[in-house]
Amino acid sequence: FPHAQAKFYLTASPRVRAVRRAAERPEDVDAIEAALVERDARDRVQSAPAPDARVIDTGPLSLEEVIAE
Repeated sequence: FPHAQAKFYLTASPRVRAVRRAAERPEDVDAIEAALVERDARDRVQSAPAPDARVIDTGPLSLEEVIAE
């Protein structure tokens, strides 16, 4: 949406994302993290924040804090 009034790019470290995913599914955190790192490397070519997007690192934030940002 290149003409959107507000643009957000949410990010978090692979470790934080793996821990969050493991809380939802009975999977090994290290295995999830490795898969995320691999996927992120592939996606980096096509998935980047818009130049005018606000990048928010959700790693240290709760859902409420992300919404407040």
